[in-house]
Amino acid sequence: MKFRERLVISHLIVSLVSVVTSLILINFLVRYFFIRIIIGRGISIVIPEAGTRFLNTVRSAILISGSISVGISILVALFISHYIIKPIREMKDFARSISQGDFKARIKKEGEDEIGELSESLNYMAFYLEEIESMRSKLMQNISHDLRTPLSSIKGYLDVIKDETFSQEEKQQAFDIIENEIERLEKMVKDLSKLSSADSKTLPLTLEKIDIVPTVKEVFDSFLIKIREKGLQEIFEAPEKKIFILGDILKIKEIFSNLLDNALKFTQSGYIKLTIKEEKEKVIVTVEDTGIGISEKDLPHIFERFYKGENNRAPSNSLGIGLSIVKEYVYAQKGEILVESKLNSGTRFIVKFPKSF
Repeated sequence: MKFRERLVISHLIVSLVSVVTSLILINFLVRYFFIRIIIGRGISIVIPEAGTRFLNTVRSAILISGSISVGISILVALFISHYIIKPIREMKDFARSISQGDFKARIKKEGEDEIGELSESLNYMAFYLEEIESMRSKLMQNISHDLRTPLSSIKGYLDVIKDETFSQEEKQQAFDIIENEIERLEKMVKDLSKLSSADSKTLPLTLEKIDIVPTVKEVFDSFLIKIREKGLQEIFEAPEKKIFILGDILKIKEIFSNLLDNALKFTQSGYIKLTIKEEKEKVIVTVEDTGIGISEKDLPHIFERFYKGENNRAPSNSLGIGLSIVKEYVYAQKGEILVESKLNSGTRFIVKFPKSF
C-alpha cells in the first residue's frame, strides 16, 4: 500500500468513526428523548411535561455523546498515526546510529511503497558507508605499514652516512639506497593522488583520436630489455593497419605500462604477450603472461584498493592500488577491463575500448 493511500484511508476511517458515533447518538435520542423524524416534514421533538428538565437532559446527552465521539476519533487517529509514523521513527533512529558511526545499522523493509523504497535506499547508503569506512581503515593500516618501511630504511642509512667509521664507498651505497627509498615514497604519494582524483571525479583527461597500435607498441618496447634480462620470450601481435580510439594518450600508456610491469614482476619463465585485435565496434588489447597467476579466492578482489591477496601479488614497495588506478583510467575512457587467471598458470588482462571512426 502506498504511503499516500495510507493517509487517505486514515482520514476515511476517522471520518467514518465520527459518522457512526453521530448515528448512534441520533438513535439514542430518538429512542429515549422522543425525537421523531417525519419524512417530508423535518424533525419533530416531542417535549414531555417537564420540558426544561427534558431539554437539559438532551443537552447533556449531546455533550456526552459528542465527547465520546471526539474521544474515539482521537484514539483511532492516534493508532493510525502510530502505524504511519512507525517507519519514519525507525528511520530517525537509523539516521542517529549512522551519525554516531554505526554503519552496520539497517532498517527493516516493510512493504513495497514509497517508505519501503526509501528504506531500501537508506540501507544501500549504509552499506556503501560501511564499505568506505572499511576501505579507510585498511588505507590507514597499509599506509602506516608501507611508509614506515622506507622511512626506517632512510633513517638507518642516514646513520651510516653520519658514522665516520664507514668508507666512502659504503656511504655512496647508502646514498643510492636512500635515493631509491625516496623515489619509492614519491611513487606511493603519486598513486594516492591519482586515486584521489579518480574518486573526486576530477581525473584530468585530454581526449584525442589515438592510433592504438603504435601507442601500445611503444610501451611494450620499453619493457623489452627487462623481459630479455629475465630470459622471457616477448610476443607482440597486432594488425598492420591503423585502429583508432578516443582516449588520453598518457593514461593509455600508463594503463599498459602498469599491466606489463605486473606481468614482468610475477613471471619467472615462459613469455609475456601483448595482442591487439578488433571485434565489431571494440578494440581489444590483451596482456598475457605465464607467471604465478592469481588464486580463485583473490581473483574477485584483484581490482579492489589496497588488496594484496593471500599470495601477496602486490610487491612490498606497493600500496596495492596499481590495478585500482588502471581500472579507473579504463572506465574514465569508456572502456572495460577483465581478468582471467589460475594459480600457477598465468594471467590474462583484457582491456576493451570503443573504436573511433
